[in-house]
Amino acid sequence: MSGEQNPSGDTGMKFSGVFKSLEAVKKCLHSEKYFNLPEVQELLKIFNANSLASNNEVVDRSQRKVFIVLEGIDASGKTTISNRLAKLISGRQLSTPPAELLGLREQFDKHELELRRAYYALGNYMAAEQVRQIYRTDPVIMDRFWHSTAAYAIAQQSVESYNATLPPEGDSVYEWPNDLLRPDIVFFLSVSESKRLDRLMRRKSKEVTREELKMKDDKTLREALKIIFLRMRNPGVVFYNNDYFRTTMTRLMAFLEHYSTTLTF
Repeated sequence: MSGEQNPSGDTGMKFSGVFKSLEAVKKCLHSEKYFNLPEVQELLKIFNANSLASNNEVVDRSQRKVFIVLEGIDASGKTTISNRLAKLISGRQLSTPPAELLGLREQFDKHELELRRAYYALGNYMAAEQVRQIYRTDPVIMDRFWHSTAAYAIAQQSVESYNATLPPEGDSVYEWPNDLLRPDIVFFLSVSESKRLDRLMRRKSKEVTREELKMKDDKTLREALKIIFLRMRNPGVVFYNNDYFRTTMTRLMAFLEHYSTTLTF
């Protein structure tokens, strides 16, 4: 995964599972390697049944409500903050993968990284359709979106590579896909490791994915993820420490109030 830096700022590194278009996701799923798998067939069937013609429609801000995404490593408190934020701004909560795909999650989490990420990536495009239907009338708070899908793929491959080097800031791998609905704001909730482990251990075992278990024991992977989120752009990510929920909510609401002239709630 190494490469000489080119004039555009890219290193030339190639990352499996970082999809920059819906076409790229479908190409992966329709490949000879994966297409005949029963879970892939079911995934595509569900997607096609829920896909609308207005795939890349952009709605002017004056004609819709705000679209907020909450990101963070596992057990950073995203769901709790999402619940509280939704109540305060009378918003609707969504998450990825969307509910229609959750029944397939366990099957895809057993596969190799590329197919696993393709599952999550297709879920992002389904979730975007849901946002378009909702945010004309209600604010939307999304628990995870494209940043997470890409960040996990980049982090795992970088950490596991021989030289363990992340792409530099400005590399195109951190750029949002042109055909995916773009959120107005992305918040990243960081948390101390002691707090994170305490929250993680309170979960039911069936709610902990293979990637979450790996994160628990891999400090290098956790640190790589934070760096990757910092380097994401268009949109970038606003970081907040979420050790204490009340403090986080105060800061989030202050931020949103500051930008209330450009965002509609």
